[in-house]
Amino acid sequence: MRDHKSDGEPETHFTIDVTSNVFEGKSTMQRHRLIYSALSTELAEGLHSLSLKTKSQTEAEKQVVT
Repeated sequence: MRDHKSDGEPETHFTIDVTSNVFEGKSTMQRHRLIYSALSTELAEGLHSLSLKTKSQTEAEKQVVT
C-alpha cells in the first residue's frame, strides 16, 4: 500500500495491491467490492481515494513465470 500524502494533511489517497485466493473466479468489480466492504469504516472516516490492483494467487504466479 502506498499513500499519496503531499501537503502534511492526513493520508486520504492510497494505492493498494492485493493478491488473494478469495479473488479466484471473481470479476474485477466483485474484487473491488470486497475491498471497499473491508474498508467501509475507513471510507466513512475520510479515506477519499483508492487505486486498486487485485489478482488471484494463480494470476500472480503466472505473472512471475512470464
